[in-house]
Amino acid sequence: KLLAEYMQRSEMRALSAIPASLRQGYLNLVPREKRMQVVRAFARMSDLAAGINLAGPAQVGKGTAAEPLAAQHQMEFFDSGLIYRAYAWQVLDWIRNGKIHTISTREKLLKAEDPEDIDPIDVQSILAALDEMTVNLKNGNVYVNGRLLSDSQVQAEDVEAFNRLFRQVPEYRDKTLNREREIRRQLVTQKPLLVAGRGFVGLPNRGSFISIYLHGSLTTRAQRHSEATGKSLEEAKAWIEARDRADRAEEALRNQPGLFHIINTNSMNPEEVQQAVSEYVEQEQLRRQALLEKKSDVLGALLNRKDSEALVFLTGGVQGGIQPDVEEEPARIECLESFK
Repeated sequence: KLLAEYMQRSEMRALSAIPASLRQGYLNLVPREKRMQVVRAFARMSDLAAGINLAGPAQVGKGTAAEPLAAQHQMEFFDSGLIYRAYAWQVLDWIRNGKIHTISTREKLLKAEDPEDIDPIDVQSILAALDEMTVNLKNGNVYVNGRLLSDSQVQAEDVEAFNRLFRQVPEYRDKTLNREREIRRQLVTQKPLLVAGRGFVGLPNRGSFISIYLHGSLTTRAQRHSEATGKSLEEAKAWIEARDRADRAEEALRNQPGLFHIINTNSMNPEEVQQAVSEYVEQEQLRRQALLEKKSDVLGALLNRKDSEALVFLTGGVQGGIQPDVEEEPARIECLESFK
């Protein structure tokens, strides 16, 4: 029953994408399996800009560029880092007020660089407490157990230190990541979504997301962090390296060749980063619109001739006709080299 309902919703969505002049021919297609092949192809392509997947390591300029970019393209802005920091804030708050009892002092937790430096009993106490936390995102604001958290709370140094440490704990990372994915799936059904994070590839309807990776060298990112915080360059470099390890900053780029368009931000200011991203998004939307028009032409031929071979172009592979961009490979390799 659920599958039938899903297929019906998918078919309605596909019908809204198929040109009106072709709809009756589509409905006359038999057998139904052929109709559903057409449904899947058009459902993937009907949302030409379901969202932007803006990825990259810490201090590369994602957050600065993302909010005005989301407003420009009328998208919901989702800073995935807010979810993790909300959990970190709540853990520290509960340690402070005694709801979570730890053997290690709060100060020791915040100074540790490796989870193995923390008593295993403390790690288990913190993991158990996560089940009592509910993190939500609404209108760009993050809530934990119904409480709205301010920017100063989630961006605090102690929250960042704890988050950096415990995201290295697999069970902690998995629990918080699962909640982040749930929120992302909810948001993407409501309106186009701009996701700013370390590079997420498990996006619903991934083919209709425009994936962009912002690259910045360690030195450039450390300089930016040093200027923002007053830390020495060496301190800033150490902080960036620790963040990269905790965030697995290069993981999505390494595992998904051809998914991301890469923009080198080393010589750019925030306004230039935003402009570069916006120009690529507009260019990609035009390319996808042209592809959808081609598919409409092929669909017309398919319906008129009942030619099932035309489905080879119509479905266009695993991403609905959007194939990996081999021209991005040299830039991808250069980015990965910078993490070594």
